[in-house]
Amino acid sequence: MGLVEDAFGISGLQDVIQEFQASHPLLKVLMDDLIIDEERRTASAFFTATAAHLLPSREGVPATGHVSTVQGVDRFQFDRQGRCTSIQSTRQRFTDEEGLQLIDWDTA
Repeated sequence: MGLVEDAFGISGLQDVIQEFQASHPLLKVLMDDLIIDEERRTASAFFTATAAHLLPSREGVPATGHVSTVQGVDRFQFDRQGRCTSIQSTRQRFTDEEGLQLIDWDTA
């Protein structure tokens, strides 16, 4: 096993997601794919997350009852010692909220 696999092995990453979901019961995260390059210098984690907005926000905004889904990819780069040197995150959000204007950053 290389350094990237040690940090981002599929079973280890799924354990982290399960622990995170246990502390956030209104959030569901599915790992769609995990790709590690042959040189073990980059990793890409593809996921889908669904959240129900059933509680007020920390800022006091009332709950909407809406459900939103985010599809994303996190790309990690590592140095030769296995330390993460950069993270690039891309998200695309879908929601059932009518009239909500979302920005598609790929075409904006």
